[in-house]
Amino acid sequence: ALRQAAVGGQIDGRRWTSVDAELERVLGKAPVDVIAVGADEPETVPVGHVVARALRADARLRARRVQKMTGRAPSVAIVRAGDPEAAAGGDDRAAIATNETTGVVESWFAKEALLTGDGIDVEIVALAEDASAATIAAAARAAEARADAVLVERGPDAAPAVHGLAQDVDSVRDPLMVEATLRTLAAAELTTGASYDDASYLADDVNLSFTGKAVTVLGRSPHLGSPLARTLADRDATVTVCHSSTPEDLRHRTLAEADYVFAAAGCPGLVQPGDVGADTVVVNVGTTYDAATGSLLADVDPNVSAKIVTPTPHGCGPVCAATLVRRVVSTAERRVTALGHLPDTWRFTGNALRRDVTLGSFSAASELINSIAKLCDALDHHPTITVNEARVCERVGGCSVAIEFTTFSAGGAVTARDHGAAAEVEDLIAEATS
Repeated sequence: ALRQAAVGGQIDGRRWTSVDAELERVLGKAPVDVIAVGADEPETVPVGHVVARALRADARLRARRVQKMTGRAPSVAIVRAGDPEAAAGGDDRAAIATNETTGVVESWFAKEALLTGDGIDVEIVALAEDASAATIAAAARAAEARADAVLVERGPDAAPAVHGLAQDVDSVRDPLMVEATLRTLAAAELTTGASYDDASYLADDVNLSFTGKAVTVLGRSPHLGSPLARTLADRDATVTVCHSSTPEDLRHRTLAEADYVFAAAGCPGLVQPGDVGADTVVVNVGTTYDAATGSLLADVDPNVSAKIVTPTPHGCGPVCAATLVRRVVSTAERRVTALGHLPDTWRFTGNALRRDVTLGSFSAASELINSIAKLCDALDHHPTITVNEARVCERVGGCSVAIEFTTFSAGGAVTARDHGAAAEVEDLIAEATS
């Protein structure tokens, strides 16, 4: 239901309600409620909130499994030089992406409240605004020993990025905002009936191809514009980067010829009506907080008309925040995999995680398999199950069930998803054999 929510550009209130009820049953509380859902379809689909809601609900379930397996919640250390959040608008900017009805935070500019609300332990490592690169690096490496994940925050004029961190959730080589931008685009394309798989914006790797497409990136910052251009080129796009030194007439020609435009310059109104064609897809990433009006000013003028124009402030921003949550949980899952937090009854067999259990009868084995099927449908991760592999009469040796987890999308390797699913199945086995 979460994955289907954006398809066709409609928000199905009944679908949300059923999902909320099920997650409340499983978690003991309702999931993140970031959009008001009523009978009327909104004029603009808040694709960012649709993606964020799904990512955070998924991350909460996975965080719960981590805590269940290890006895502690996923954790992140935020190494902060100065107060970058306050410098960029802080509480006022966070309020723009907070649900007025529920008070749920959905903003990059209120990370501590965001992460804590999703069941993640947060440590703030506060450094002076003028902290040197060496000081920031030392604090980040020390934090890696205490937390599952590390996020280094710097202001626009701060010291260079820290390289070589093993648990960095927003590294120079893999910037978080690039992933969030592509997830937003994938969801937005679904609303126009594009041919992508309807779960594409939730996949570990968003499956977008730009073969034969002319793509313009506005902005060349080291955190977004430049790495976004590289990522798009890796996906076979023909990329043109326009920046502050690009002549205006050249920028206009580039925009007019582009199939995709990614506005990431932080320059309000940079893209004006008439700059892009009717069949162009425009992804607005760059926003500037205007203290005078208490609003976000987008790089793309609100009157721009194109095939798709992602919304502001309900586009990339919420997805960026949700991607942070998901990345922290993913690093915690990798720790679980490395440490092997599972009973000894689970063992590795080549490229799978295997559990053998014997039930008193074929009927009991079938009941266990049915309960595993329901659970794994909900997890969207399914095992290979073999019944009575030894071919022994149940009256003699009972009925054996062999359960094997592997992640086919990872080339048949054992991943954190297998460990998490195995931990959930272990509870069902305990119940069946008690």
